[in-house]
Amino acid sequence: MNHMALIPLALLFLQGFVQADPPAGFQLVWSEEFNGATADLDKDWGFQNGPSGHILCSRWRENAVVSNGVCRLLNKKESRGGQEWTSASMSTKRQFKYGYFECRYKYGAATGLNNSFWLMTRGKERPEAPVRFELDVNEGHFPNEIATNIHKWSGQHTSKSRSFRLGVQAGHCFQLEIPVETDQLRLVARDHGRVRVTELRAFAVSPAGYPALFSTKPMPANLALHAKASASSELSEKCSAAKAVDGRLDAESRWVSGDAAGEHSLTVELAAKQKIGCVHLISGTKKGAEWSDPIASFVLQYWDGRQWHNISQTENAAGKIDLSRDFHVYGFEWNEKEMIFYFDGKELRREPNEFCKGEAPVLLSSAIMKWAGPVTEKIDGTSMDVDWVRVYQKKP
Repeated sequence: MNHMALIPLALLFLQGFVQADPPAGFQLVWSEEFNGATADLDKDWGFQNGPSGHILCSRWRENAVVSNGVCRLLNKKESRGGQEWTSASMSTKRQFKYGYFECRYKYGAATGLNNSFWLMTRGKERPEAPVRFELDVNEGHFPNEIATNIHKWSGQHTSKSRSFRLGVQAGHCFQLEIPVETDQLRLVARDHGRVRVTELRAFAVSPAGYPALFSTKPMPANLALHAKASASSELSEKCSAAKAVDGRLDAESRWVSGDAAGEHSLTVELAAKQKIGCVHLISGTKKGAEWSDPIASFVLQYWDGRQWHNISQTENAAGKIDLSRDFHVYGFEWNEKEMIFYFDGKELRREPNEFCKGEAPVLLSSAIMKWAGPVTEKIDGTSMDVDWVRVYQKKP
């Protein structure tokens, strides 16, 4: 398991965002400020023009427009290329190897959208770049999720994914781009004092999608959690670990931790290894139609037979966070030895560079896909709005 320092993101939202400088020793080598017209994009950018087999939208040059210093990747409900939705994906004609990459953008304000800033190799393997790879600086999901991925596409596909939820909310739906095979899940709550888990649900992979987060209907047959649960601390049998995985949402279906400060963990053991495509977590106490006192800071993990891996984690911030409301800067430092992911100048994740050794263009993409959340008519007319893209490299 990779251990990470906890990040005081609450301070960012309480104090407001301040533009951060790139790491010391870097200089600007390329930038796109989107200060021209829409037609000017064709000088430095190439575009997907056609259908997409792995997502729900075709993507076209016409869906990328520039106005008032912002490039908008438009999402539309229209039949084109054999698909019911359209959007846009664009890539730099110039390729880069190593450096510090930044993009300032805001998400489209609807679930089901993948708002992406990324790099991906072109063409086949070459001696100077023997492995094809994909580096997702952020596959952002409305309203508050940052998803980072490292994919190896040569030979057997491998993926190292880590996502982050900002702000406080009662319900979390974690739809996994790459399903995980496991026989154990663990929730580690990092709040001080007592915390309440109302429901922890895991679902087998389902191409048709998953139940609504707060649904009170009986769970379908593909519910994976027919299992026993154990906890580091609990108050009584009435609020037991086992009841927090029973598929219900009533007052007695919950686990309540002890009052001691420090971490509290809830572990679920499945009957056998299963491929899981989605996990629901609901925490706090329901009062009428509202939920109060949800867990603010936690890590959700799965067991691979040797160690625990993070599926997702939150960082405590004041109130609800909506990454479609304001622009934020997503940064990525890439060198021969390691890769570091940033949000508004603060480090989120650090990984060794095991195989990403070749050149790659920078991509900006909006996509409509089920694993980014429910796909609804609210998507029509939204856009991923990009203020600028900048690339820095080491000074000679």
